[in-house]
Amino acid sequence: MKMNWKRYGIALVVLMMTGLGGGMVFGDEEVEEGLPGQIVPDAKPAKPPSILDENSPAKATPTQETVRANRFDLVDSKGKVRAVFAMTPEDEPRLALADRAGKVQAMLSIEPVPGDLDGIPTLRLFDKAGKIRTDIKLTRDGNPLTVLRNKNGGHIASLSGVPVDDGGTEWLLSDENGQIRVALSINHAGTNLTFLDQNRKVRARLGLKPDGTPDFIYTDGAGKERALIETPKAKKGGR
Repeated sequence: MKMNWKRYGIALVVLMMTGLGGGMVFGDEEVEEGLPGQIVPDAKPAKPPSILDENSPAKATPTQETVRANRFDLVDSKGKVRAVFAMTPEDEPRLALADRAGKVQAMLSIEPVPGDLDGIPTLRLFDKAGKIRTDIKLTRDGNPLTVLRNKNGGHIASLSGVPVDDGGTEWLLSDENGQIRVALSINHAGTNLTFLDQNRKVRARLGLKPDGTPDFIYTDGAGKERALIETPKAKKGGR
């Protein structure tokens, strides 16, 4: 007898849909539990990740558009103060950041200037001993200044913008005693590299004048010139 494969296939599909094929259902009924890869139509989607900790009180705290205070303390999970944002006795704002031991590591403030209403913005970095190792600020004239210090507070190096009238920059390097030994400057007088001895006496200078003429000056310990090498200016129309 010849089998009708088309009818046989339809009958097999119907049997599977009515439950003989392993637990499939119609409508909103859930599939049989425990089956691999099952889908529960009523399952809720997973929550997106939150930037707030689940136990953070910020979710239940009402916000305010303006908060007025003289001091804010930021504490860690152990109750230690790690940051303070407050007004100084000179009535200037200051932000101090501390490590886990409570030692200040960085401070951003407006430093007062005697006899001047405008303070100086200053960023200071401290080492573990509480010594200032880096100063980044603006001078009273508004020029940038970065100072690096050794563990004793002595000058290591500094980079600064000179007054507007000079229109240049200055880079200073010091020895282990904080004495400036090398100075590189660019200003209205030209470009100069100056070497100083331990008594801060200029002993040699190599530079370029504003017109591009190079020169070299050597001096003794008393500051008297002992040698001067200068390239003469070229004459117009000739060599």
